[in-house]
Amino acid sequence: MVSIVNQLAQQTAVPTPATMGTIPRDVRRVIDRQIDDLNAADRELLTAASVIRREFATAAVAAATESSSETVEAACARLARQGVFIVKSGCETWPDGTPAELYAFRHDLYRELLYDRLPATRRGLCHARVDRRLERAWRGRLDAIAAELAEHFERGHELAHAIPHHQRAAAKALRRSANQEAIVHLQRALGAIEHVGDKEERTKFAVELYVATGAAHIAMRGFGAPEVLDAYTKAETLCDQLGERPDLFAALWGQWMFRAGRGETQLTRRLCTRLLTLANRYADPILKIQAHHAMWSTSFVCGEFAQARRHAEGALSLFEPAIHQAMASRYGNHDAACCARNFSAMSLALAGDRDGATP
Repeated sequence: MVSIVNQLAQQTAVPTPATMGTIPRDVRRVIDRQIDDLNAADRELLTAASVIRREFATAAVAAATESSSETVEAACARLARQGVFIVKSGCETWPDGTPAELYAFRHDLYRELLYDRLPATRRGLCHARVDRRLERAWRGRLDAIAAELAEHFERGHELAHAIPHHQRAAAKALRRSANQEAIVHLQRALGAIEHVGDKEERTKFAVELYVATGAAHIAMRGFGAPEVLDAYTKAETLCDQLGERPDLFAALWGQWMFRAGRGETQLTRRLCTRLLTLANRYADPILKIQAHHAMWSTSFVCGEFAQARRHAEGALSLFEPAIHQAMASRYGNHDAACCARNFSAMSLALAGDRDGATP
């Protein structure tokens, strides 16, 4: 700690995250000597553990080293008793029933220097082994560790496999309004899209990612942000390559939201017509609700209160909270049923029916 503080004090420029994260040379030398004093088996175990994160499960280390869990657990227990590198931090059972002891590096410096010692090929191999094991263990509950899996697949040089995990992590982030986090995951997924071998599958992924990106930008920057139009327009263009598909609806809906946010009434009317046509063609309740959503908002802005109320009631007749509340993060980041009731009440009030507008 003294060495780190002294290094920061000696910096002539204002410290940056990069300079604050560097390890002083004398601290590095001390830790390097501690690592060198380990026997080969312990050193291999700890470098494999450094691939995971500061807290790691023995079952994941066993996968990285292709060792038995019993061997890894015994070695970790012994190293924890020595108290130099790791400490015991608990235990857990993975969804597939695998029991796993939990340990943690005493400090991120230990993990960082151990990780730096791994050759690139060996590092990628360890990440690949860990991600495969975690993916099997958490099958059916992948959302819970989506960000961790995406990281392992990326570092294991399996970029195409990282994409669906980035999607899950982004969707999870959107549900808790962590919009910037969602955008980062979506951008990383888009950056890996060329690694998907099949052209049609690659295009499908790209459509989904651009639609999700548009939704994240709406939530973070507002309906009329240029990033919103850019994302949804790209999604529509890609849909054209695949032929008409349900994905086109979300791309058009996002463009409707952008145009509505900028008050471009004529364009919103045309988009509403296309949305209703698609929703009726696919007979999907979600699409129908959101087509009505576009219509009640557009009708209200145009002073067509009876029509706005009719579309709001049409959506409410289809809306099932247990099923449809989850679509909020994809469509405008707000609850469609709440919006429908709001516009219906306002339409009644402005039409002179104040009693009907009162809940």
